[in-house]
Amino acid sequence: MPHASDRDRPAGGEGAGWSAGVADGAWLDVSVPLREGIPHWPGETAYQCRVREADGVRTSELSLGTHTGTHVDAPLHFLPGAAGVDEAAPARLCGDAFVLRVLGPAVEAADIGRLPTGVRRVLLRTRNSDRAWAEGPHLEDHVGLTAEAARALAARRPSLVGIDYLSVAAPGAARPVHEALLGAGAWVLEGLDLRGVPEGPCELLCLPLRIEGGDGAPARAFVRPRAAA
Repeated sequence: MPHASDRDRPAGGEGAGWSAGVADGAWLDVSVPLREGIPHWPGETAYQCRVREADGVRTSELSLGTHTGTHVDAPLHFLPGAAGVDEAAPARLCGDAFVLRVLGPAVEAADIGRLPTGVRRVLLRTRNSDRAWAEGPHLEDHVGLTAEAARALAARRPSLVGIDYLSVAAPGAARPVHEALLGAGAWVLEGLDLRGVPEGPCELLCLPLRIEGGDGAPARAFVRPRAAA
């Protein structure tokens, strides 16, 4: 995770704090830094960075899974023969979005009912962000969508669903949640850090690495909150 001084600085410039960043419409970096020790999904590759220096030149070799840190799930992740991450259309990942604050231990169908009509990109801000998830071990009790909530959200046909943990699904619900969302045409953005980002409308920029035939890829993501209409 960023140091406190970094997390308090809007992506758009030096010297201003979070409140100023939200007030003046600055872009806020909601992706987590890749670093040694960042939590990874059990059974997946832990992040490692090997640095080499020779003749005054520094290069690095990375070892990581495609679902490390802030990343995008392509439909291929759960749907055989579906689109890979290199086929992601910018119009699906970038544009108007809505940050929905969820306070409970899971994202329920009732929470989805609070979304405004016509929202195409949904970012779920839960207590995962408040727990600074990227600074500690894997959370066995992370907040995610229940299968019922995923079906309710899929019925709205969003182009993207994002959340502040390594999985959009509540524990034990990975397959039904991913299949509901990806099967409805939504791409999934996981591993966000939404601390301090207010509930409401925003703009989203999300750019995953272009891995040919990839089931997912690390991504950089920014939001720019704006006043409700």
